[in-house]
Amino acid sequence: MTIRTRFIRSYDSEKKCWGVVNGVEELLAMRRGFGWWKTASYGGKLVLLHSQVKHVGLTYFAEISLERNQQREVWGKVEWCDEVVIGERIYILKTLAVMV
Repeated sequence: MTIRTRFIRSYDSEKKCWGVVNGVEELLAMRRGFGWWKTASYGGKLVLLHSQVKHVGLTYFAEISLERNQQREVWGKVEWCDEVVIGERIYILKTLAVMV
């Protein structure tokens, strides 16, 4: 999975091409701005972490369940999202992708 400003991309290993994760456009539109995005796999779901440089100590988390329909399109459903105050700096050493 990769994140662009307006969409999340996913790779289809059977078709060997990139596609877009549908259903999360509103979430990404709310979180535009400077900062960084990271993805991680958590309990079979996709977790997005977003931190803006101007808001030190706040990190935005979103937990997204993913499924693939019969046309092999990937759809995401936001299960939970909110800003979280982080007492210390967080370091993400390696990120993982969710397989659907």
